[in-house]
Amino acid sequence: MNVYREIFADFKQGELAQFYRLMYPELMVYANRLLGADFAFLAEDCVQNAVYKCYLRSNEMESVMQWKNYTFFNLLSQACLLASMERLRN
Repeated sequence: MNVYREIFADFKQGELAQFYRLMYPELMVYANRLLGADFAFLAEDCVQNAVYKCYLRSNEMESVMQWKNYTFFNLLSQACLLASMERLRN
């Protein structure tokens, strides 16, 4: 959990290098699982959108757990939204 504390502190200050090196791959795996093979091509967009939303609200986050949960919840929301939009197009 100490690693996440460091990542969170850096993230709040706009320093994203550690986040992208350590947490981004984990988010990509989760996004791919959520989207499945048919929509895996949307995974990176989902992750980027979720990260952006978290960054905008990062100053409101008080704990590492709150921030991490918010990040993963946003990713879930983005995956559902983009997959739904893609289904509607087809």
